[in-house]
Amino acid sequence: MMPYGVPIVYFLITAVFLYAIGFYIMVTKRNMIKFIIGLELLLDGAHLNFVTFAASWYGYLVDPLAQSLVIISICIGGGVIAVGLAFIIRAYNLRGSLDIRKFNELRH
Repeated sequence: MMPYGVPIVYFLITAVFLYAIGFYIMVTKRNMIKFIIGLELLLDGAHLNFVTFAASWYGYLVDPLAQSLVIISICIGGGVIAVGLAFIIRAYNLRGSLDIRKFNELRH
């Protein structure tokens, strides 16, 4: 059991759904922005799993180390997403499209 009577299974099921949706988006969508959104969903599922297992280890308390690592990971992930979006904007200005298939070649 987690705090407030919510079982761990609910958090794990939510994390699996986040993984599945993120993986589906990354595999099927050809738009680069949607690809970045799928990557962010995968990261969110990993964060939820990490905090869930840290909370289940100590019972009703969440390990402060796990929380701090997840917060640092969220900040680094936000920076990575910002750089990725900057690359996407530059690619759109060069090619005029966000379709991943059009960027198979590394030439102008």
